[in-house]
Amino acid sequence: MKLKVLKGLSIIFFVFQCIQGHAQFIEDDQNDLQTIDASSHFELGLDIANKLISAGRDLGIHGMVFAPMVMYKNSSGLYGYVIPNIWTDTSVLKQTKIPDIEIGVGYCKSFRKVADLDFYYSHDFLTYGSKNYRKLFSNNLSLESLFYLRNIADAGVNIYLSFSSGNKKAAHEQFASDLEFYFKKDIEFDDLIGAKRIVITPKISMNTGSDRVAFARKDHGIKAVGGSNTSNSFWGLLDTEGATEFEWRVKHLSLNITPAYILPFNLDVNNRNNQSGKGLFYIDGGFTYYLFKKDKS
Repeated sequence: MKLKVLKGLSIIFFVFQCIQGHAQFIEDDQNDLQTIDASSHFELGLDIANKLISAGRDLGIHGMVFAPMVMYKNSSGLYGYVIPNIWTDTSVLKQTKIPDIEIGVGYCKSFRKVADLDFYYSHDFLTYGSKNYRKLFSNNLSLESLFYLRNIADAGVNIYLSFSSGNKKAAHEQFASDLEFYFKKDIEFDDLIGAKRIVITPKISMNTGSDRVAFARKDHGIKAVGGSNTSNSFWGLLDTEGATEFEWRVKHLSLNITPAYILPFNLDVNNRNNQSGKGLFYIDGGFTYYLFKKDKS
């Protein structure tokens, strides 16, 4: 009888040790990911989208979009990146293979799971179209604030400001703004399907602002649609979006895909009454490789 009791206790102790060891393994994995993300490192990535859309607006570029990226993140929060955008639009490819090279610098700061702040400036070097077109809204500022609402959800506000280079621009081609509001929720699974971490992030958002950038791109681009659309002074509801991001992460590699449904508003420049346009599906995905080497202790 005593042997059976001892045997039972041994099994319970063994199972407890296994559970404790697995929990420690998961904790070590998450610490590894946090160490990489918080330390100075390079990131190499590729983003692919089925179309080019801005706040529910067509930018006049057709076909898939490829965006390889090189980014350096410093442990202080400073970062810089280069993205040579590649479009499959045949009208653009006749002029250049890399139509848009985006270079940006920024600073990101986290405040102990209370809020995140991310500020950056970027410049687009367009390599096709007229000289005037290449300078249209080529400078961009963004300020994003993300607030953690306990364990319920995260609320974000993102302010985009775009302005053109040069002084010889009409008033509606000098400055544009966009204000995005969103709610999202990270649902995490550790040590699953070969990943150290899997994150599923549902997100709903709303964009308000001016649509001068989209209309300017179409008016002055290769597929011009007339010059009257950009002369409006509208500022209001642009679109609502629903999306879910799926991220699969191991130590040095992250794979992600994000299907989204976009419902645009106020597309008719002659009748801005918050009327909705035709909804569209959008899908974005890619990978990020983290170049990080842990210091020897």
